[in-house]
Amino acid sequence: MMTEEEVLFDAEAGMQDVLIGAARTCALQHGGGAGRGLVMARAATAALARSFQADRDLHRTRWRVLQQVPALQGRQLVKQERWAAALRVELVTANVPDGEAAVAVEIASASLRLAYAEWLGSARPRRLHTVLSQLDAEFGDVLGAGEESTRARR
Repeated sequence: MMTEEEVLFDAEAGMQDVLIGAARTCALQHGGGAGRGLVMARAATAALARSFQADRDLHRTRWRVLQQVPALQGRQLVKQERWAAALRVELVTANVPDGEAAVAVEIASASLRLAYAEWLGSARPRRLHTVLSQLDAEFGDVLGAGEESTRARR
């Protein structure tokens, strides 16, 4: 029998594979290198958001459990950092400079966390990918990144 923790984190490796696979595909299709980190990181988080959509009820239940158990919240943070580290490595492998890769992953991750919280907390949610795209555009405007960094999502 699986523990509560195993049930909550069982799909972790598969989700990381979605992130890395999408970043890799983006680099193959659109190129890597300097100036491409945010495009690749956003493509990765968009793929993850799309993979979550069909299981909203499961994600809402998981979210409620995590909110009640501090130890599981800690594990969630560790998981998110592990994903971020793997995504940074993938970006650097695609010739994105280290600093750019680190910032790109943080920006894309922040958008995903905010979109995910809105998606789970809304009684009448929009699609997670739609919320994420909107937040990416807002962050892009703030950062001056413009539309190029959101094109890889579409």
